[in-house]
Amino acid sequence: MEIFMQEIVSIFTEWIWPVFLFIFGLGAVVFVHELGHFLVAKAVGIKVERFAIGFGPRVCGYRGKETDYSIMLLPLGGYVKMLGQEDVAPLKEDEEPDPRSYTSKSVGARFAVISAGVIMNVIFAAIMFVIIGMIGKPENAPVIGGTVPNLPAGEAVITWLDASGEPIDAKSSDYPSEQSKNLMPGDRIKTIDGDGLMLKILGRDITKFEQVVMQAALSDITDKYTLGIERVVGDKVLKGKVVIGLAMAPSPGGTGGNIPAFGIKPAPSTIIDRWGDYVEATNESFKKDDKIVSVNGRAIKHNWDITAIEKTLGGRSVKITVERNVDGQVKQVELPTFQPTITNTNIFFLKDGTTVLGNGASLDDKTKKITVMTGPGKDKTKREIPIADLVNTSYSSKTGLTKEFLDILGMIPRVKISAVAEGSPADKAKLQAGDVIVSYGNHSAPTHLQLRELNNKFAADGANIVVLRDGKLQPPVKIKPKQEEGKQAVLGVIVTLDQEHLVVGGVRENSTAAKLEITSTDVIEKVNDTDVKTWADLLTALSELKDKEVTLTIRRGTNSTPKTIDELSQKIFDKSNYTATLLEKPWGYTTLRDPSSPRGAVAALAWGGRETMFFITTSYATLRSLVMKTVSPKDLAGPVGIGNLAIRAGRRSMLDFAYFMAMISVSLAVINFLPFPVVDGGHAMFLIIEKIRGRPLPVSVMNVIQYIGLAMILFVFVFVTWQDISKLLR
Repeated sequence: MEIFMQEIVSIFTEWIWPVFLFIFGLGAVVFVHELGHFLVAKAVGIKVERFAIGFGPRVCGYRGKETDYSIMLLPLGGYVKMLGQEDVAPLKEDEEPDPRSYTSKSVGARFAVISAGVIMNVIFAAIMFVIIGMIGKPENAPVIGGTVPNLPAGEAVITWLDASGEPIDAKSSDYPSEQSKNLMPGDRIKTIDGDGLMLKILGRDITKFEQVVMQAALSDITDKYTLGIERVVGDKVLKGKVVIGLAMAPSPGGTGGNIPAFGIKPAPSTIIDRWGDYVEATNESFKKDDKIVSVNGRAIKHNWDITAIEKTLGGRSVKITVERNVDGQVKQVELPTFQPTITNTNIFFLKDGTTVLGNGASLDDKTKKITVMTGPGKDKTKREIPIADLVNTSYSSKTGLTKEFLDILGMIPRVKISAVAEGSPADKAKLQAGDVIVSYGNHSAPTHLQLRELNNKFAADGANIVVLRDGKLQPPVKIKPKQEEGKQAVLGVIVTLDQEHLVVGGVRENSTAAKLEITSTDVIEKVNDTDVKTWADLLTALSELKDKEVTLTIRRGTNSTPKTIDELSQKIFDKSNYTATLLEKPWGYTTLRDPSSPRGAVAALAWGGRETMFFITTSYATLRSLVMKTVSPKDLAGPVGIGNLAIRAGRRSMLDFAYFMAMISVSLAVINFLPFPVVDGGHAMFLIIEKIRGRPLPVSVMNVIQYIGLAMILFVFVFVTWQDISKLLR
């Protein structure tokens, strides 16, 4: 009974309540829009025949003296039907309008009626933003979490400034001479200077990370900006500036489109998050909203403190202390010792056996080459590598590059499942987080990339899969991957490394392991005289044997065989190439947010005004960028996408939901007042033409324009809705 009630509560909080909020919120936005038309129409003496929320058949309502107040079946908009106003097939040329009809009023009166809806939406949004400002809403901090090496931010150089804002000579200043001049995690962006449209309207001060992203995305690719940054070093706050340009980069929404970008990543917090609808995760010692406060006894203040510790871990296990809400009280909880995930994903392997250490990589889909930054410090150089020359790497134009997670001497671990998506093929086959994939079809110990290839191979007919669960082999179970046309087939799982068992999944061609004739399913038992049981043990043992002879004891079946490496040179094994991360998917970190306390009325009024102008400006700038083709139509959201975002906001908090609906109210105002037939902006355009001509356009011309406009709106509606559904089904 208790489990049943928990399920009911979960369904209510995750779906019923957020969906109700969305319907209610959308209704409120539509209501204030139509109320604007209604009130001004009444004020200028126009008879309103119907005030409707929604479209389609009438569900319920109240019939007043002359107006039918109705709620319609489809809650996707609304309308005010005025006497004499038709979106298509308006009055014929020889018809005499009723004195209380829309067409009998002056151009000025009709323009006031038409524009009242969008004005009410803007006023409604501004009021909502002011209220939110008075309550206090945390915002994503304009703090750098990292840079993309091959984009402008990765190569930008900081000019440090003195107290008066003048450039300083590091040799004669109090600034540490070794202080990095590159952008680093923790740098806070304070200002942006440049010629962009948004800057002219919104000003240069930066208060949230979204301003940085939108400024780049809605710029011309040739624009340049100057960022004012602050960096805390000890008890000092260093101030500097950096001139930065733009380059095309994949859209953050993962739509496949490219947008102008600086190459700046948002800073993560130390608060643990979990994403996706997954049945369970491997490391259940974490809880959503845990805050990491120490790792191995070292205090954690920022996420980049965690990154610094991860670089020193190698393959060693750690102890983590978190702050957790326990029965309404925040308590410190020490988590069980566990093993970080080891990777070397920054390494690219070529078919001839050589390796390239790339500090990030950018992909040119046209030339089918990747560009990596190689070499240390100032000696870094760009190197282009054809994708066809890479091993341990797969590529598609839709998903980009995918690499094996770990490669030690050319040996690649098999995989285990870290999370299972609800309703997926894996969920239906009763696979669980923690299951190690022992065989799939006729393939034993598949690696990450091999699993992807096998999914495509078995998508048509399915195959048996065998897993190791809690140390016991499970009976084979038939599973059929899900595949949509042109996409990667999936089981509906997140996989990570099977680090607990030193079983070889794959062997890279021309590698040390290949030369030693190590094969898939071999088990590594010893490194010289040291017993090793896990991949972390292997990494630790090899790290102590640089430039020495190394003997690996390999068990194949029941036989153990020594395999000798004459010299463990840095060329074949460099421990600095391996990194450890505390979290594995679906675990992650929330975005760093600046705390917000309640604002006074004046401050909230100013904040609400800035937010309103921000969304008005970004809406128009987005439309401009669509025309200029610097933003892809794939990045647009339709009704389904907006509903999905609204439901997510409703799950987080009422404050997040109210903020989202205020944003939608502004966006509706902007879209509705575009000079496009059928919408309010189109009617306003006709009125302006009528004022200039001294008479309306011919009815036949208006009818043709309205029908074309209606057809185009229907096409856009179908396009964005289909696009929304496609995104949800990925």
